[in-house]
Amino acid sequence: MAPAAAILMAAWTPVDFRLAAGLSVVPVVAGVLVIGRMAGRSDVATRAWAGLLGGVAGLLAYDAVRLALEQVGLVSQPFRAITLYGESLLPGSAAAAGVGWAYHGWNGLAFAVFFTLVIRRPTVLKAVGWALFLDMLQTLTVSEIPGLSVGREFLTASVVGHLAYGAALGLVAARFTERG
Repeated sequence: MAPAAAILMAAWTPVDFRLAAGLSVVPVVAGVLVIGRMAGRSDVATRAWAGLLGGVAGLLAYDAVRLALEQVGLVSQPFRAITLYGESLLPGSAAAAGVGWAYHGWNGLAFAVFFTLVIRRPTVLKAVGWALFLDMLQTLTVSEIPGLSVGREFLTASVVGHLAYGAALGLVAARFTERG
């Protein structure tokens, strides 16, 4: 949840997005340390791994569906938000696009692990609900990122992308938590 906290902090407080994103690293590191200490408990380790694997599947689905939306002409810039997040973290830097993609990957993995650690029996329906909640948070806070606004193209790419993310996360998480 640290990535969401950074976005919400920047959107609803005077704290700059770059500072909020930097501060959000602290709870992530703390969470990794706690999960590492609990790894001897097989249920926690299994759910954390299911989240990582589900997060990878979710990110691939999210990005693939956005490319498909571009191919059929429903969106023209499917990854604009990702690069603009990078620009807002490192304005004017040649590394901004890479930082945006790193932030995108960090979000997808962190949200997936959080989901599988909190939801004891993940399902596709629960994961899609989680993804739509994340989509709502993104839509409510998009004005924090210069150059982004809520319009038809943004909403199409965002909602469809999050639906694909949730479905993939739910399929993988359900499968791998059953095995543990």
